[in-house]
Amino acid sequence: MFIVVKYADNQKMLVNSLCTMKIFLPYIKEKTGCQKEDEVDLTDEAGFLKHLSEKNKEDQHANQFLISRETYLPVILQRNKNNYLENFKVMVNNVEEQYPEILENLQQQESKKKAAQNDELSTPVKGSHRTSPQSGKTPPTNRLLVARPEAALPKRSRSSVQISPKTKGKKKKKK
Repeated sequence: MFIVVKYADNQKMLVNSLCTMKIFLPYIKEKTGCQKEDEVDLTDEAGFLKHLSEKNKEDQHANQFLISRETYLPVILQRNKNNYLENFKVMVNNVEEQYPEILENLQQQESKKKAAQNDELSTPVKGSHRTSPQSGKTPPTNRLLVARPEAALPKRSRSSVQISPKTKGKKKKKK
């Protein structure tokens, strides 16, 4: 399982993706001339970031996230103290000319991610109560009310439901 990594001035290298991220990403850093402290990830030619540098993926194999024989571009990610992507640099010279959609797609992905994280932070915790501005009362949010009209329920005849009385400790004797 090999992928093509394109970097610098149209340089290409074949990389075996059948290895863990602990080996895969440092190898790409070394070969593309990145610093050890740089956070490097890959993007496909359409500009979709693969999120290989996430901590929960370091023991997983790169081929689980990459398509064999596809071309990927290395990206240096710069994050702020809140772990939001602040800036990125695609490691290809003249990227605007060769891949004009990459920068736009990368920016759109990050803005969507920020919006989703902000939505998660603003949604109330399940079971919490908020006061209603009209009544000042706290409506419960952890109850589910279902209203069904009686006509919508299936009608059962007595013959279809059989209820047998329980015999408490009494055994029938066979004759």
